[in-house]
Amino acid sequence: MHYSFRETIADIVYVLPGTSHIVMILGASKQEEALADFARAELEPVYPQIDFEYTNRMNLTALWDRLGQLRPGTVVYFVLYDSDVDGVQLNHYSGMHRIRESSSVPVFGSYDDQLGQGILGGRLIQLTQLGIEVAITAQEVLQTRPSGVLRKVIDLSQPTYDWQQLKAWGIKPNQLPPGSIIRFKPPGIWEQYAKWVLLACFVFAAQALLISALLIQHRRRRRAEHASSQLGRRLISAQEDERRVLARELHDDLSQRLARLAIDTGYVTANPGSEEAGEVLRNMKPELVRISKDVHAMSYRLHPSLITDLGLVAALQTECERMRRYTYSVIVEHIDEIRVKIPDDLALCIYRITQEALNNAVKYADARIIEVMLKRENNELILTVRDNGIGFDPRQTREQPGIGLSSMRERAELAGVSLEMRSQPGKGTTLSVIVPLDGMAK
Repeated sequence: MHYSFRETIADIVYVLPGTSHIVMILGASKQEEALADFARAELEPVYPQIDFEYTNRMNLTALWDRLGQLRPGTVVYFVLYDSDVDGVQLNHYSGMHRIRESSSVPVFGSYDDQLGQGILGGRLIQLTQLGIEVAITAQEVLQTRPSGVLRKVIDLSQPTYDWQQLKAWGIKPNQLPPGSIIRFKPPGIWEQYAKWVLLACFVFAAQALLISALLIQHRRRRRAEHASSQLGRRLISAQEDERRVLARELHDDLSQRLARLAIDTGYVTANPGSEEAGEVLRNMKPELVRISKDVHAMSYRLHPSLITDLGLVAALQTECERMRRYTYSVIVEHIDEIRVKIPDDLALCIYRITQEALNNAVKYADARIIEVMLKRENNELILTVRDNGIGFDPRQTREQPGIGLSSMRERAELAGVSLEMRSQPGKGTTLSVIVPLDGMAK
């Protein structure tokens, strides 16, 4: 093992630069006498300003007394102590504790197993590493039977210090040599409880996120319930309005016309064969034709059978043609032939949205030109209804949507299609419906 008194004393002076006296703890054996002579020869020429005191000629009683009388500027360096001049042996660990208790100044040592037993620290002989290397070398000798000598040199450890001794003598870490290691330092509050603090923070954060998510979900559910309640009231109101319209048409129009026909029939029955009765019969025929057409139109409004009979394309074309008869708006249609079987419920959804969009453009938008386009792009069916009417502010409709817009959005959502409404005041309105065609048969 490599060892140097000079390197050890250099570290002592680095940590305690005011050191002027060093007590070298050595026993009275010949080996320890030789170590004392070696230390004198190595240290005194290099450190003439330091007074080195050797304890080879002291017994243990005198040693304890001497250690208790040391003054500031002195340190104790425990080198080796087998026995005193009286032959009394000093147990390694218990003797180390006794020296530390008796000394009124910091104590340094030579071996790494002394760290934690009372020494301050320094560059120490690595006994544990020495034992490991001896075992490895012994294994190599037994396995390879070398002819020569195997030699390894175990260097001193890095400067290593006992935190408790540093604290006891008021030595700060910045006073230690560069690269020093401090051992036995108790963990701080953060080091002790970091895992628990992080776990608690994680739990609190998870709880906060969960509570926030529940609050957001609760708020959304209340909004949805409120919107559903409003929509339900508007739908009921719309249904009642539609029933009133049908009732008014039945009572004021069809009922009156049928009543007139009943009167005419009674007149013909009362005056058979007369010229007047013949004239009444001739007038009844076109009226019955008109009534039949009106009943058919009313039935078509309630449920367009064209979708089931002829398909979506024909139904849209017919609806455009029907709207032309009731408005002065120019309706331009660009409806491509769709060679895909569209389910009836999805086709009815597209038809009703188109019907509602046309009614809105005619009744509310005051549009002069209305375009209806149906085309297939890639694997999507795209319906577009565009007008050049007065337009509206979409933000206001999102806050208080009318029954028409609400019904279109409800239909699109239930059918699983995408509906987009773009409009600006004075710049018209464009409605787009995108229907995915995945899985539909050609």
